[in-house]
Amino acid sequence: MTTPDNPTGHVMTESDARQVAEAANQGDTLLLCDEVYWQLTYGRQHISPAQFAEQSVTIGSVSKNHAMTGWRLGWAVTSAAEASSISKASRGLVASPPTISQMAAEKAIRDPEHVERMRNSYKERRDTLEERLDRLGWSYTDPKGALYVFPHIGEDSWDFCMELIDQGVALVPGHSFGQPEHVRICFGTTQPEDIDKAFDRIEDFVDSS
Repeated sequence: MTTPDNPTGHVMTESDARQVAEAANQGDTLLLCDEVYWQLTYGRQHISPAQFAEQSVTIGSVSKNHAMTGWRLGWAVTSAAEASSISKASRGLVASPPTISQMAAEKAIRDPEHVERMRNSYKERRDTLEERLDRLGWSYTDPKGALYVFPHIGEDSWDFCMELIDQGVALVPGHSFGQPEHVRICFGTTQPEDIDKAFDRIEDFVDSS
């Protein structure tokens, strides 16, 4: 399970998390929780399903919450038995993580203020994006976390995105996520004024189609 989610930005409620964990418990199933965006939420608290599960592995990373993509450092939180199995498997796949990455990650994790600054900046961008989506009339799930929104555009997104590139705007077709009439829009690296510029072009493109 992924919360917050890519591509929709959905964040599980406590009720959602409990139901997922209960289903796993009843089936004697190991619950794998991908929570690499857990600190990037907007108006809804992150609740991990793992805290209600009898067997779980929770995946974390510095790539998203701390904007450290490329430092290649993450972790898994689980039982001692599962940790031993994961450790044995990883030895055949990767070497030890670089010392410099571990030192940088520790400093980042111990300084929550920069995460708060990032979260506030992302929220401003998300709000701008939602205003433009509402104006355009595309329906979407309100993203309560992560860095994405996944609107429905009402037509094949592959052709739409390929033609939109000629207007200088790049969106991700929804085919990769099983929804061919949706597009994924990332607001993680784009300032509000750039979002407005992009949607001016999108509106012109839609009106001329």
